[in-house]
Amino acid sequence: MSGADSGESIRDALRPFLLEAEISRHVPADRIYRAAGIGALTIAGERLEENDAEAAALLIETVRFAPAAPFQARAFAILEKAAVNGNPAAIGAVYELALDHQSSKALDTISERKLSAPDSAREAAKLLMINDRKRLLKSDPTLSELTRAFLAGNDALRCALLNRAEKQLSGWRALMEWLIAPDDPARRRQLVASFATFGTEERRCFFALMTEYPEAGSRVMADAWLRYDDGELRRLCEIYGAKPSDPEDAAVYYYLIEDWTRYRENDLDYRAVIRAFHQQDKELQLRLIALATRTGSDEWLSALNPDDRLTPSKAEFEIVDWAAQIRAANERNDVKRLWSLAQIAPLALVPDALDALAARGFKPNEGEETALYRRLQSFLGKNPPPYPPALHASAHHIAGTPLNFQLGADGRFVVMTGVSGKIVVLSRDALTAPILNFRLPGFSPRIAKISHDGKQLVSVWTDRTVRVFDLRTGGLVHQFALSGAETVDFWLKPDGRRLIRLESDGTVRELSFPTGVELSRENVSAGLVIAGGAYDAGKNRLLVIAANGTAIFVDLNRRLPLNRFEIAAPTRFAADMIDRDRLIYAADARLVITHCPSGNSILTKEIAVPASGRLSAAAFVPGCGCALAFSTEGTVFACATSSRADLGKFALPVQSCALARISPDGQYLYVVSDDGQLYQFALHDFRYALIPIDRIDPAELDAPRLSSGLRALLRERIDWDRRFEIDLDFDFE
Repeated sequence: MSGADSGESIRDALRPFLLEAEISRHVPADRIYRAAGIGALTIAGERLEENDAEAAALLIETVRFAPAAPFQARAFAILEKAAVNGNPAAIGAVYELALDHQSSKALDTISERKLSAPDSAREAAKLLMINDRKRLLKSDPTLSELTRAFLAGNDALRCALLNRAEKQLSGWRALMEWLIAPDDPARRRQLVASFATFGTEERRCFFALMTEYPEAGSRVMADAWLRYDDGELRRLCEIYGAKPSDPEDAAVYYYLIEDWTRYRENDLDYRAVIRAFHQQDKELQLRLIALATRTGSDEWLSALNPDDRLTPSKAEFEIVDWAAQIRAANERNDVKRLWSLAQIAPLALVPDALDALAARGFKPNEGEETALYRRLQSFLGKNPPPYPPALHASAHHIAGTPLNFQLGADGRFVVMTGVSGKIVVLSRDALTAPILNFRLPGFSPRIAKISHDGKQLVSVWTDRTVRVFDLRTGGLVHQFALSGAETVDFWLKPDGRRLIRLESDGTVRELSFPTGVELSRENVSAGLVIAGGAYDAGKNRLLVIAANGTAIFVDLNRRLPLNRFEIAAPTRFAADMIDRDRLIYAADARLVITHCPSGNSILTKEIAVPASGRLSAAAFVPGCGCALAFSTEGTVFACATSSRADLGKFALPVQSCALARISPDGQYLYVVSDDGQLYQFALHDFRYALIPIDRIDPAELDAPRLSSGLRALLRERIDWDRRFEIDLDFDFE
């Protein structure tokens, strides 16, 4: 051992005794070699206690390369003991074995003995290697130290870190693979695809690296902005003047970032935007549509979908327009026009016209004209409009809180589903005698609806099964299982051969009915929690509504999104159908009518709901330009659909209003209370008072539903209009 004492390197002096069998052959080699090796290990251990880096390096070589296994074990034991005692050289050596040389024994020692590296980068690498993700993210919130360890590590460490990150930090792994070869298109695409999965720490690491390597990073950010609507991505793209890696994407990129000058330099007649729209990337489609409607650059949408109006069509001539005509005639002192309006305008407005005529001393012509004038004065004096909904019938068949409430397509049937698991089907003409009233033990219904032909009850249950019952016999005639997420709602197409199903994760499936075979599937709102939907049966379009108020309007025929917009949240829907491109809903104390597909508000009206209540439902009254909003206390507020004009306020004889619907023909209002009581109200008098004479079918008056006095007056006005063909020649200026 004199070489070591004379200044020769301890590593060079002792290596032969540990790593080479150079003992002379004429002596018992094993014993001498073993004695020499033990001595060398003893010296190395003593020098290690003095924090000698060369001794630590020799012990590492011994652990890795000594031909004698006992030497390997003893060398590691020396390192382990010194490391546990806090020896810096020994700790570094154990970390080198564990990380750079991938020694599982050394890694176990680090983990079990809770050794900490003085270098933060090595410590971060260790935490990933021992799968301690929680401590890693806490100590390295930007993953900068882990990145430093990766860049400084050898191939073995890099490979190990990437393997460990595959499940724990897949985004960071994609970043490191890109960082090794930033000009590799495949790795750039993989990194962009991984962006959506990034956690908070991975996002910080991503943006730090993009700014540290701006030339390559700007291309990645531009490509990512094309796929993801992320505010930080956009901000950095604008700062660094980013350009997408593929020049063909430049036009769409500049369109999305609203750099209109550069967009026009790269596109002609929106060709690139339309081409990108047809790539069937739902997220990109929705972003393009939302940007077009927000900025007014929507010419390409009109070319793409010529049948889709992005602005509401002109409303029909409704009651507010009649009121404006009466007001204008009164201001112009046009007695002749006032009398013509009194003869054919909606009955609810006739008292105003009669008052204006009386104030001017109007005298009608003798005979039939005088008789009509007096008849109007007499009837409206005794029965001033508006006429409240009249209670027609009530029934109590649901035990407990109602879950769902539907009307058949023709209004003949009422379906009630209770939280208790009961389904009840009632006839419009006999609410006290249920057609079906049943439970299925062990299962609970979610939604139940009547088929368009009025012959079957179609229901979705909590076991993700569709069950179809015959309304006449009550027997189960069809049954099929559903796949995917929970069903939020479903709709039967008018032809009765397809079922549209909306799921809680935003998936829309079209199924063959009644076989249940899946025909198509689209996910239109990834990442959103779906609260409900509204279906346009005539155009086969669906409005998907998320819990946060995001609404996505989809054309199911072409499988294309038509728009994405925001509605007030939380919403409470009175109907799950779109009526003439209009969606009506209640949000707290607001009644809202929204145009589909543009998302523009047609009407937003604050309702004077008592402080203790809120609006629970809203619905259109068909054919009369009126909407009803219902409060939880049972008050009904009537207003015009095209203005904020109030048309009446009525207190219904109900304890509460949980759900409300109006029959498709507008003749009946149904209200369900919190305890499951069903009330049927006749809307005949209310509705006919809002309709002008020329839009009333005389055949409708034959049914014994109107009050007799109102029926007689309406017939008389219809006969008068027919005989004299009153033409007001409306001026719409």
